Amino acid sequence: RYIAQGEVRLTRDALRERERLLRDLPGLVERAGYLFPLRQGQFPGRWPMTAVLSLYDFLAGIRDHRFLPTEEVLKRVPGLDSSGLRGAMSYTDALTDDCRLVMRTLLEGARHGGVAQNYARVVQAERSEKREQGFSVTVEDRVSGELSTLKATAVVSATGAWADRFSGTEARVRPLRGSHLFIDPAVLPVNDCLTVMHPEDGRPVFVFPWEGVTCVGTTDLDHPQDMDIEAAASDREVVYLLKLINTQFPGRNVTREHIYSTIAGVRPVIASGKGVDPSKERRDHAVWGDNGIVTVSGGKLTTFRLIALDALLATGLIDDKEHRRSQKSKARGVGPIENAPEAVEGVRHADLSLIVIL
Repeated sequence: RYIAQGEVRLTRDALRERERLLRDLPGLVERAGYLFPLRQGQFPGRWPMTAVLSLYDFLAGIRDHRFLPTEEVLKRVPGLDSSGLRGAMSYTDALTDDCRLVMRTLLEGARHGGVAQNYARVVQAERSEKREQGFSVTVEDRVSGELSTLKATAVVSATGAWADRFSGTEARVRPLRGSHLFIDPAVLPVNDCLTVMHPEDGRPVFVFPWEGVTCVGTTDLDHPQDMDIEAAASDREVVYLLKLINTQFPGRNVTREHIYSTIAGVRPVIASGKGVDPSKERRDHAVWGDNGIVTVSGGKLTTFRLIALDALLATGLIDDKEHRRSQKSKARGVGPIENAPEAVEGVRHADLSLIVIL
């Protein structure tokens, strides 16, 4: 989809970082096979998909795509609608448990001398009158209610869909909700990850096995609701995804009773300001600043390391040479931030090189 939208650089960066994660985190990030069914009269056909996947593999530095005939597709995906089916393109991508990936990253940061504080809220961040003294950040312990003051040379706000609250600049984030359904695998069994087109709007939707159940998603809608209330799949999204399932698997008769649960999240997408359809917004990240505080938002989970490097460059903690080297380096990260305190808990007054608000 990103290649079709002209986002070749984003695709290249994401694929290179994906291969890095597959190499560095076996068991946490795993390569997975995907099937893209090809149907008569449905774009893209076999040869356009072959061209796109050839570029896709080239950017990743692998060669993993091939064509599967109709008979093999129906054997691998029982119950798939056979009408107009002309085979499928097989390719690979990756799957990860995003919660475990985030925890692994935080723990590695702590191992390198960083300090992670959960259940803490930034109340205020101020730049000192003498700029060389950096920032004072007031933090509230959400359990005890105690306030603490931290000092830092640089502050990065990496608050995702909440970034506009803290940036001090005009709003730049367009919150978009994505929802998934978890379906009884006895009713909808799949062994491969499927990429199928929704009959209403032609959007690609995934159907794949996940932790013993079948997951279907995602949607892509504006999320105007209060960001402090946990996002939830709407009735409209449930209907939308059920329609996809029963169009692609007409004999399964999947209903609401077969849904084990739903999950929803809000993507922080950088708004183009053009009022385009949510799915057509670019997925690039942006780094900007106000009064010395660096804000970063947008982007893809896969490229989190590159996003972090751009944020570090904006703070001045690394220079252009280190930024370029680390983008291409096969080493893990850019090394520990100097002068970080050793304690992981109980930080009350500390002088830090960098505070990242998540």
